[in-house]
Amino acid sequence: LQELIRRFDEGEGGGRGSTRGLPRPVVQSYLQQMLDAIIRMQKLGLAHRDVKVDNILLTGPLLHGCPVDLALGDFGEVGPLRLEYLADGTVSKGGAVVALCPEVLAGIDATTRSGVRSAWLDYTKNDAWAVGIVAYEMATGRMPWAGDPPYAQGERRPMPEHCGRTVREVLDGLTRVDHGERLSAETAYSLMLRVFSED
Repeated sequence: LQELIRRFDEGEGGGRGSTRGLPRPVVQSYLQQMLDAIIRMQKLGLAHRDVKVDNILLTGPLLHGCPVDLALGDFGEVGPLRLEYLADGTVSKGGAVVALCPEVLAGIDATTRSGVRSAWLDYTKNDAWAVGIVAYEMATGRMPWAGDPPYAQGERRPMPEHCGRTVREVLDGLTRVDHGERLSAETAYSLMLRVFSED
């Protein structure tokens, strides 16, 4: 996926002028497929914990110069939806920082036990967050924030206009820093079903 985004960002993907990112129907399709994959994993009680453009595989016939089928790859960081994290480094929080939501990076319910700081990490909205980051990057060719971790510095960039109202609403909901305001994968997927009624 990363190579495809780069090609479109550099104008090799069909001459869309100054609009960055992948074509609207492709963003919509990939976003739905990513959400579906996350929902299926959560039904098994699992979180991917490393959803990023490097871990999205593309295949199939072409639509608007892009492969139509998407698959989530690299399951090396898969773990339970709720995991006790020990600050002594014996348990990984997950993959790349960009794939981890604010509450996982910060740790929640922190306690100290036997001199080791620990926290229960809740991944129920982590992969939805990461899907939002990836989809934003697909739509615009860049991350929604500048800085590292991405949400820590500055305002979130505007939602991409060319993707349609529903995709903008879903991207906004998936990339909310406050996990209480963030959409779940299931809610985002349900909202995405509306895209077929948009022009």
